[in-house]
Amino acid sequence: HGQARRQQLAAEAALDEAIAGVRQALQQLTRRMAGPGGLRDPLGRAMGGAATQDVTIPSDADFARSRAILEEVRRRLADPTRPPAERAYLERLLEQF
Repeated sequence: HGQARRQQLAAEAALDEAIAGVRQALQQLTRRMAGPGGLRDPLGRAMGGAATQDVTIPSDADFARSRAILEEVRRRLADPTRPPAERAYLERLLEQF
């Protein structure tokens, strides 16, 4: 019984140390993320603002134009009278979409 109890106490102490280490690492990460210059991600990069301000959401008109262009490329590719070089180019365009 004595040895088992000592091993259990040692395991509990090791677990307590591990928990304390995780807690300390979390505190350091929290401080680093809220460092000078605002919030930062775990790699130290600024969060929010700069990366998201320049993002433009496409409008319905943008989607309609894209759809029309894609349909035109498909229509031309289906035309057997098109030159082989043009058909190859159109196929390469479609591979991207």
